Amino acid sequence: MIVNRENLIKSLGKTFPFNLAVRNQIAALADRTEVVFFKRGDVIYHEGAAARSLYVVFEGQVEVIKEIGHSFKKKNIMKAGDLFGEDILSEKNKRRTAARAMEDSLLIRIALPVLARFIQQNPDLRKYFQFISDTYANLQSRQQNFDLDNETVYFMGQPHKIFLVARACFLFIIAILAISTVQYLASVRILSSDITMGAFPAIIGVYFIWLFWNILEWVNHVFVFTNRRVINFDRKLFLYESREETPLDAVVSFTSQANFLGRQYGFGDLAINTFTGIMELRNLPQIESAQKMLEYLIERAHEDHYIEEKQDFENLLRGRRGLNIEQPVEEKPDMQGSGRDRFSRKTHIYHTHWLFLLRKTILPFLVTAGSVLAFIFLSTYFPTAMQNAIVRGLVSILIAAAAGWWIYQFIDWRNDRYIITPEQIIDVYRHPLGMEDKRTAPLESIQSIRYQRQGLLGILFDYGTVYIKVGNEDFTFNNIHHPLKVQQTLFGYLEQANLIEKQANLVEQRRQMAEWMDTYQQFNKDHPEDTSGSNKLDKSE
Repeated sequence: MIVNRENLIKSLGKTFPFNLAVRNQIAALADRTEVVFFKRGDVIYHEGAAARSLYVVFEGQVEVIKEIGHSFKKKNIMKAGDLFGEDILSEKNKRRTAARAMEDSLLIRIALPVLARFIQQNPDLRKYFQFISDTYANLQSRQQNFDLDNETVYFMGQPHKIFLVARACFLFIIAILAISTVQYLASVRILSSDITMGAFPAIIGVYFIWLFWNILEWVNHVFVFTNRRVINFDRKLFLYESREETPLDAVVSFTSQANFLGRQYGFGDLAINTFTGIMELRNLPQIESAQKMLEYLIERAHEDHYIEEKQDFENLLRGRRGLNIEQPVEEKPDMQGSGRDRFSRKTHIYHTHWLFLLRKTILPFLVTAGSVLAFIFLSTYFPTAMQNAIVRGLVSILIAAAAGWWIYQFIDWRNDRYIITPEQIIDVYRHPLGMEDKRTAPLESIQSIRYQRQGLLGILFDYGTVYIKVGNEDFTFNNIHHPLKVQQTLFGYLEQANLIEKQANLVEQRRQMAEWMDTYQQFNKDHPEDTSGSNKLDKSE
């Protein structure tokens, strides 16, 4: 992209929250910025250095990294139109992370005095800068892995702190009432002094355990907005773990609600409507800023699609004219789930967790083992009885029946399969000697995906249920191992399927448009406009 004043204004005008300012303010800001170039692998700033500038990616790609132990962990990826260097917005102005160019990059550098003057001239934008500063603080301090490689995180936060404070106050009142009750019972000599002295530390200990439990639950409830999806993650300690997410392409609309307390402290409930369901983010902090951010992400996603379509159509025309095809600056990632499966397009088959296999087969196994032991016992201590054909036949039949029961239960467990292919999901329930129930759905029909790990065993042994919303139906992958990995694989396949379908439709539309243009040009060549009559008329006049 050519670096000129108009392109600088355009780039800043597409960056949140500068996009909320009027054009003349953005133009004035662009005149006070500078464009700097970094080669691939260059460090833009180091962790621990003084924060003197805010950066906007004009062209290229940048990774934000943090040193943890003796290694660097990637915290975020910034692409064209993204800002980074949020430490400049904090009071300490000290870098808590480092930034490094992932490829040759042009960056717009905004000095601290310039940014301060801009915010002073646009006080309504101060809350949005605080919003991205809080997101940055949550992102760089959180150790939990949401498997968001190749995605840019624009928002990460927990439910509003007021609910944590309110719950702590409620627990404190309960503890005070319990201590007062113990004191009263001790004063009327209902409780002995030994019991009273032991009750006080017990109540205090229970209070702090309960308080710590609630703090952990609050920390483990996280909302995330990325350039591809919205995530609602919730974990109750030793009880359950749930993760619900929906692609930005599936969002139809969203509404926010805030009660009187929410309006005073800036929080509320955000309901995200998809084609068939609603995803609720309850007690979302900075609800107005979060809604603006979501609007920005959806609009930007649509604009990116439009630019890609325009470039692809231009390439099609170039190809038909025999001209060189312009290659996109940035290649699209091959989104195939997570980890080692990210770049594969294989079929995944899942079964319920082995604990459920154990539960189905434990009784047949015990009966089989008991029958074998009984056979050995009778053969050893009562050999004459085992010489009887009837007794020997009954014991053999019992062993065979018990073994057959175990085999039946194993096959029954193995026949229940949950299948993910690059084109569809398949839910198969089949009994060895009964009917088969098989349901399928195309990936592009999926509207939302979430998983839940229920109970202490589900958390310890990492199994749970993945819930898939397909039209008006719900598909459930019940009690499968590592539900997060299954959800991520499914989400990657969903994105890839939607991308392939859109590209196929666009290719056909572009082909038809190109043929129409060729037909139009050929028609003009075959039927040139005859202007001789009009010329004669002009001369006669």
